Amino acid sequence: MANSDLNERFIKARYFFGKGDFRNAAQHCRQILAEDDKCLDAIILLGTIAKRTGAHARAVSVFEHALTLDANSVGAHLGLGSALAAVGKWDRAASVYEKAIALDPKSADARIGYGTAQIATGDRAGALASFEECLGVQPSNEAAAFMAAALRGQGLPPNARTIRTSFDRYAETFEGHLVDVLGYRMPFLMAETLTIEHPSPFAAVLDLGCGTGLMGDSLSPDRATVIDGVDLAPRMIEVTRRKGRYGKLVAGDIVDYLRACTPGSYDLVVSADVFIYVGPLEPVFSEVARVLSAGSLFCFSVEHTATDDYEVQASSRYAHGVGYIDRLSKRFGYERVTSSLAPLRHENGSDIIGRLELLRRVIAPD
Repeated sequence: MANSDLNERFIKARYFFGKGDFRNAAQHCRQILAEDDKCLDAIILLGTIAKRTGAHARAVSVFEHALTLDANSVGAHLGLGSALAAVGKWDRAASVYEKAIALDPKSADARIGYGTAQIATGDRAGALASFEECLGVQPSNEAAAFMAAALRGQGLPPNARTIRTSFDRYAETFEGHLVDVLGYRMPFLMAETLTIEHPSPFAAVLDLGCGTGLMGDSLSPDRATVIDGVDLAPRMIEVTRRKGRYGKLVAGDIVDYLRACTPGSYDLVVSADVFIYVGPLEPVFSEVARVLSAGSLFCFSVEHTATDDYEVQASSRYAHGVGYIDRLSKRFGYERVTSSLAPLRHENGSDIIGRLELLRRVIAPD
């Protein structure tokens, strides 16, 4: 970008983009393109803005246009691969990421994108190889390390710091986006199921991964006398605290919290859309069994998979099969009360299917 005025405008566009002011960022990009319609940097940034704002089909078109100007642009290939993935065109996304790797073998983003596309198309062995190759290029890459470990069956949880930072950043807008944009209703479905299966009130409820307190919003005071909550993100906890519905609120790891609880201290433990970030659930099931008295309930949601185990998805979230939950229930002293498929949320034009599981604590764990 030789013209100094255009360069200054692009710096401003990047500034607004970094602040999340996509309208002003896009306006500066369009001003640049009005004077230089072949400015690749501005076109790629417009494509990135389109994707960030959910206009995925538009993003595909913009990145495709960028590649007509420079077929060897790694940035345009990465953007196109990401946009294609967002609209579910995984086969084509994989080929675009392959091209990006050929253009820049040291690009960790290209290798992660390719591995993600391989998971989505069913090539999990190839995906593992891609993430391991990414670690060869960039050994400190946390995303590649997480995905590689998950594909090996090691069940490495996502970095707690990353999760905490992500949810803290969106604490004030998280609930509105989740409910109004993604159509998230699981806490309300859980509350309805609990009313049917256990019409009497609960004396003490623990909400694992309470977030902004949607579960507390769903359980009326006459259904739950006391609700305690734990969540990794301190700012989410503060949003929940302002609602005044919860008693004890702790910012921390859910298993650490459970280990500090008195045995038999709760008659209901709930966890909505949390285990997608956890993977292996043995420690959770063991500790929940300890804090529940006999006959008490454990209600939670998972992303559904047809396999009988848990597995990482292309989204980097975990899905848990019916067989896996059955094995854990038998091992740690639960019986299944009910299990039902339900949409967890709406993403990229389709529903993410999950399961609502309700278990009863019946015997002491092994």
